[in-house]
Amino acid sequence: MDIGVNRVWMNPEASKDIAAALTREDIRKLIEEGKVGKELSKESAEDVPAKSMKRANTGTGKDTAQEAAQRVLEDQRRNNG
Repeated sequence: MDIGVNRVWMNPEASKDIAAALTREDIRKLIEEGKVGKELSKESAEDVPAKSMKRANTGTGKDTAQEAAQRVLEDQRRNNG
């Protein structure tokens, strides 16, 4: 299933079948039957990079886009004038 141990969902009503499973084939059958599966994550993996990128651009010493644009314009004026 390519997930961590903490994300595995097991149907409580099928606990006897799950306990009786000994081989990988038995586990595969339980997955196909829907007795074992993936637990939904709290946030999707697609959201994580966007959040981390947003955080990477903030902090002390960081300019807003408007401040950076003003600084570039001022530098251009100094060089041309």
